[in-house]
Amino acid sequence: MLKLPEKSAVGDVDVINRGPKHKLIYAYAIALWYNGVPFANNGKIYHIGCSRPPKLRTLIGCTDKEWKEIFLPIQEEFLDAGFVKERNLIRRKVKWSPSLDFRKTLGEIFGPLTFDLVLHDSINESVGLVGDWNESLTHRMGVERLRAIHERRGCHTDIYPTIGNETTPDIYWYEGPYFKEPPLDKQTYYTKWGGEVLTDHNNEKMPVDKYQAFSSDTETRYVWVFENRAHAAHILSVLDYREGADCSLINTPYYRGENYSIKTLNEYIERSRLDPEYSCEGIYRIETLTTLQNQIDEPHGNIQYRHPPSDRTPVLVN
Repeated sequence: MLKLPEKSAVGDVDVINRGPKHKLIYAYAIALWYNGVPFANNGKIYHIGCSRPPKLRTLIGCTDKEWKEIFLPIQEEFLDAGFVKERNLIRRKVKWSPSLDFRKTLGEIFGPLTFDLVLHDSINESVGLVGDWNESLTHRMGVERLRAIHERRGCHTDIYPTIGNETTPDIYWYEGPYFKEPPLDKQTYYTKWGGEVLTDHNNEKMPVDKYQAFSSDTETRYVWVFENRAHAAHILSVLDYREGADCSLINTPYYRGENYSIKTLNEYIERSRLDPEYSCEGIYRIETLTTLQNQIDEPHGNIQYRHPPSDRTPVLVN
């Protein structure tokens, strides 16, 4: 079973030794998963960037009896209190997606303990989590999948970049190198990509602001990741409709967005970007959580696609 750290203090209170042990184990498993720590259970490795969401009892490493008698009542209590929520993620029902308030609690209690486990990640020291409190589990899964896919392809990635007051995406990656012919012989060039993950709770102003910033960046190709294709079709229609966004897409609006495949929407985006009568400079292509997972699940001839980053030691829970 997942072991709690020896000590964690919030203020002057030793939470680990004074708090309810099994509730803390339940919360600790969620905090580690959210922060990108791999789990090892019965010879299998689970990681937020590579795995479909597992059952929480898999991350805790408890028996079926322990789950039913100890942790299931805790889950029901946390659901009733709104600490965790039930979500459908990549065609799986997840009953332990942490709410905003609960993410704050996880950061306060466990943040200092994860620095040694997540050495190269951008843990926000002010919140104790990778990224920010505002990032849902769905959002974290999208960002980590983009990183997993492109790091396995040999790309350098920069997660949650901050560049002054500039509006930046959730992740950058750099494809290359390739070489130009003379007179630029032996100069190395990279294609710079940016990945932005949007979920259904995002308001409509934020995507417009992001699009305006990205469309002015001529050096970067931007990939937008949506929760599902209906959400993708809706936001593309919003960008086309909103005055000042300077986005004009073929065949909009996309009513009944669930009827549009990602392939079809990407074809519209490409045609709009290339046709002088339309404009789509802030989006190069779109993905969903499912299409990213499909890329991970496909046999690429490189098993590393299905493994967590090699510089992180899995937490053993069996």
